[in-house]
Amino acid sequence: MTTLALDPSLSCTGYAALSGRTLDESRVIECGTAKPKADDLFDRLWEIEADCLGLLVKFQPTTVVVERPMDKSFGLIGARGRISAPNYGMAVWCVYRVACEQVGRENIRTPTPAEWVGRGSIPSSQGDKYKEKRVRWVETLYPEWRGRLGPKTTAGNIADAILLARWSIGMGAFGRMIGAAGDRRSA
Repeated sequence: MTTLALDPSLSCTGYAALSGRTLDESRVIECGTAKPKADDLFDRLWEIEADCLGLLVKFQPTTVVVERPMDKSFGLIGARGRISAPNYGMAVWCVYRVACEQVGRENIRTPTPAEWVGRGSIPSSQGDKYKEKRVRWVETLYPEWRGRLGPKTTAGNIADAILLARWSIGMGAFGRMIGAAGDRRSA
């Protein structure tokens, strides 16, 4: 079983492919970032789509996890500017749409940060610009990746993708799945 997690962004999409049916069995197959180079928004979106398609074809995942924005912003957590929010939403949609085409909606999980980070189980990124606490957490879980998650400016995106994949594996059949009937809890 392979889980591919994608943390969409217009500038640096983190990804992680993990194998295993349980957290104890989970292993990081590969992780990294996809960084569009174009300046034009729509050219960037095409690049994001192409990068995600390449990952989906390469790993042939059984489950895909795509972080989605919070439905509501509470204070500064999950808040985005009036200009950046719609653009970010388009990036999320590109990733989600290409994943649907490759693995089917029923095999995609779409947690918000509030769902996968939880309450205290994963270090908060608030006040931690580069998510260094999360990077260290991942390096503790997968010591073979210590010092291999890339430069400080992107390692947090990769750590988030690994943690998203772990969240999905840990949820088993009970995580939020998107299916023909819309959002539902699967059993």
